[in-house]
Amino acid sequence: VIIIGPFFIFALTLITSMIDRRLSVQALQLQASEARFRNAFEGASIGMALVGLAGRFLQVNQALCKLVGYSEEELAATTFQAITHPDDLDAGLDYVRRMLAGELPDYRLEQRYFHKQGHVVWILLSVSLVRNAEGASLYLIDQIVDISDRKRAQDALMETARQLEQSNRELAQARDAALAADRSKSEFLAS
Repeated sequence: VIIIGPFFIFALTLITSMIDRRLSVQALQLQASEARFRNAFEGASIGMALVGLAGRFLQVNQALCKLVGYSEEELAATTFQAITHPDDLDAGLDYVRRMLAGELPDYRLEQRYFHKQGHVVWILLSVSLVRNAEGASLYLIDQIVDISDRKRAQDALMETARQLEQSNRELAQARDAALAADRSKSEFLAS
């Protein structure tokens, strides 16, 4: 027969109270942490997405919605594969495969997405993999930056360089023709 005295009941009540208080503090800390993440995710100036291992958008922010022209609900109903330009898809899928295999911790890639209105949006995609405590893959974190303006500027610069190269070739041909004409004139006058 175990006799439970008042001291034991007091100690048990005190321990229970301390455990309850600790759990309450941990719950509040978890809520605060989740709120900070949600605010950082939603308030980010770049596109962000949590993406399932098969490519489905699990959660997206407004910056990504604005970038590609789709609502959160529309993106949640599709995959990144559906909005990725077909010429860029294989490289992206290969990077994901390599991350899931443990060959890469993360990756960065310039690629094209299709905007809902049909035009191409150039992006810089940074992807990392989230794993659980046992190491199993859970989901991907995508950070997406619009680099369309930079790509247009690069294309314009390349076109200007091509035109400059063409102009230099034409000037060199004109110079060579002028020099040849000058030699012919000198030879004619010398004879």
